[in-house]
Amino acid sequence: MTFPTTAEVIHCFNRAFIEHDASSLADLIADDCVMEAREPAPDGARYEGRAECLQFCRARRGPHDPVRAGGRRHHR
Repeated sequence: MTFPTTAEVIHCFNRAFIEHDASSLADLIADDCVMEAREPAPDGARYEGRAECLQFCRARRGPHDPVRAGGRRHHR
C-alpha cells in the first residue's frame, strides 16, 4: 500500500479550494480534523471533526480570488 506524499496532499487540498470542489476533500479530511476560520468577526469560528470540517468546506462558495495587499496575496 502506498501513501501520497505531503506535497501531493497539499496540492490536492489547495486545488479543491481553488476549484470550489469540497467533494474531493472527503479523502483528505480525518476524523480528528480541526479547522479554524478568521470569520465571523470578531473571534472567528472553530470546526471540529470530519463532518463539521467537510460542512464548512461545502459552505464556502462564491469568489475567493486572490487580492494583493502589502505585496502579499490574500484570499477573500
